[in-house]
Amino acid sequence: MVREETADYESVPTPSGSRTELKQITGRFWEKGKYRDFKGEPIPADDSWDADYIRDVRLCLTEQARCTVGAHLFPLTTAEQNKYDFHLIGQEVMAGRNAYHIGFVPKNKEMFDWAGEAFVDAGDFQPIRVFTKLSRRVPFFARNVVGTNLSGFGYELDYRRQDGGIWFPVTYGAEYELRLLFRIHRNISISMEVSCHEQAGISAK
Repeated sequence: MVREETADYESVPTPSGSRTELKQITGRFWEKGKYRDFKGEPIPADDSWDADYIRDVRLCLTEQARCTVGAHLFPLTTAEQNKYDFHLIGQEVMAGRNAYHIGFVPKNKEMFDWAGEAFVDAGDFQPIRVFTKLSRRVPFFARNVVGTNLSGFGYELDYRRQDGGIWFPVTYGAEYELRLLFRIHRNISISMEVSCHEQAGISAK
């Protein structure tokens, strides 16, 4: 393993979105034949390719306002839905709730985008689980001449219903192989978990 980081964030809803703050970060990285552990900032070797890539992924998943591709990581938003064809696979029970099992693919077959399946709660019409993969392979020229490829790229996202009928994401996972320009070859694993939700109450007298 070249590099590993674990980051704890606190996210608070705001009128315009959310405010996310990094509370703690720990990790280790391989240097000169051994692992070096670190805790807190500044993050060691932050100018390396691996540290830079991990930071970009972290920002895309936690602070999407700072990420140009963050909005495209989830395909079922109102804006993204127009790009897909959907079909009903069936009805199933998912996480103890009745759900519609839906498949989706890009309308434009030439586009590199998500294809996958979603389980949507039959009562609340909210996603319970979404999993995706790239809709097509990286072209032959890029793989064999440029030396760049993504293999197994996709993710799984799980939601859970909270008190009051509000749905929140609780887990996110992805594993894939990345090759860049015949020079970089990495197997990347990402795991996110929401450990707790706290809902504020308002009372009036």
